[in-house]
Amino acid sequence: MNIFRTIKQHTPKSLKRHIRFMLLKNTYTKYKEGPIHWQWYFGEGHDEYRNLVDETVELFDDVVPGTLVDIGAGDGLVDHFLVEKGFSVTGVEPVESAIAYAKTKLPTLEVQNMTVEEFAKKNKQNFDYMLSVDTIEHVKDYGKFRDIMKFINKFAIIITDDGALSKETNEFHYKEFTIEELKKIFIGYRVEEIFLKNKKMIGVKVWKK
Repeated sequence: MNIFRTIKQHTPKSLKRHIRFMLLKNTYTKYKEGPIHWQWYFGEGHDEYRNLVDETVELFDDVVPGTLVDIGAGDGLVDHFLVEKGFSVTGVEPVESAIAYAKTKLPTLEVQNMTVEEFAKKNKQNFDYMLSVDTIEHVKDYGKFRDIMKFINKFAIIITDDGALSKETNEFHYKEFTIEELKKIFIGYRVEEIFLKNKKMIGVKVWKK
């Protein structure tokens, strides 16, 4: 039996995505080939990704450095550039192999090995800033990003794939958001759209009213 064909024929799109995500979530192999983000950034043929990283880091150019939590830190590439700018970065990352690569590149980087949901529940520390790039779409309980805002003194930046362009081709994405859906997650906060050069991506800046 082709389970994906059955799901497509007999369930709504949201349930189809949920079941597919649950079946495949334990087979995440992104870091099988090594510190993939470092390879993309410093290698050839990934100009779009390199430009996205540069544009993300530039959002902090005119910001007074402080403490920053990176939700979905991965192998630490973006954190490397933020540390160079003077930020004190704490990463949150559930994939152990990604953390191992991050620590190889940045031995002093603090990384908490936990999910977003676990961090929202267990964290007791305040941070000046939160950054999350290409992570919220992987999280089932994405409302936890709003919960984490209570620990953020200044602002958060959330960047993700534009769900308006989604063709449901990434089986590891639980949900992809339109810009309006992304804004609604942070109801009760000030939310400003970030206009990125990469039109496949959307972003918001979030801070307290």
